[in-house]
Amino acid sequence: MQQLFQDSMAICRHFGKPDLFLTMTANLKWSEIEEAPLKEPAVNGKKQTAADQPDIVARVFELKKNAVVKEIKEGLFGSCVAYVHTIEFQKRGLPHMHILIFFRPNSRSSCSASIVSDSKCSKKYPKEFQEATQYGDNGYPQYARPDNGHFFEKNGHHYDNQDVVPYNPYLSAKYKCHINVEVCASVEAIKYIHKYIYKGHDRTTLEIAGEQRDEIKEHLDARYISAAESCWYIFEFNIHGEHPPVY
Repeated sequence: MQQLFQDSMAICRHFGKPDLFLTMTANLKWSEIEEAPLKEPAVNGKKQTAADQPDIVARVFELKKNAVVKEIKEGLFGSCVAYVHTIEFQKRGLPHMHILIFFRPNSRSSCSASIVSDSKCSKKYPKEFQEATQYGDNGYPQYARPDNGHFFEKNGHHYDNQDVVPYNPYLSAKYKCHINVEVCASVEAIKYIHKYIYKGHDRTTLEIAGEQRDEIKEHLDARYISAAESCWYIFEFNIHGEHPPVY
């Protein structure tokens, strides 16, 4: 794992800091998952769900991940000279990808450097209104969120530019999943995407219960791995990818 991080840093030293940071998460509502032919019904007699077919979830995400990477290499955002990506799995089992994209110098946009309350979510939404995009050498960009009076309502909630998450309309429409695209401000993003595969396996505490109970219950601190992640390893799909290769 340490070698993978060093390889990524070698790419960063050669091409400079990454330009874009893209996160893509599997969607259980993808038609390929929902419409997959099922040979046997579920145990309860009802139609099977994605939870009953983790192999399909893993295969579909691998195909869509490869499609996104192919578009990036072919110039979706600009002339791509390098990329680094890692795959991780959420507690509920869904795979998602973090990918850092490096452009040729003449493909990079030129931007000028810029100089909470309990009611907000952990991601600090809603954001403050801001007329122009600003970003510095470190931290996340502060995107333009003009107070132009535009809004919509859903389920009784009022949403405006303060609630918009960074996204790419083309990718969101084509791949129909959570696919977040952000400007990269520093090389620290390399550490961010690798910390997931360095942190070790997910762990959980289990209680062993039976008809006869001891006064002191037996507990087991064990590795936690979802069904989709198990299938990912069985199929030998890559957890890490980079271009160009580092020797």
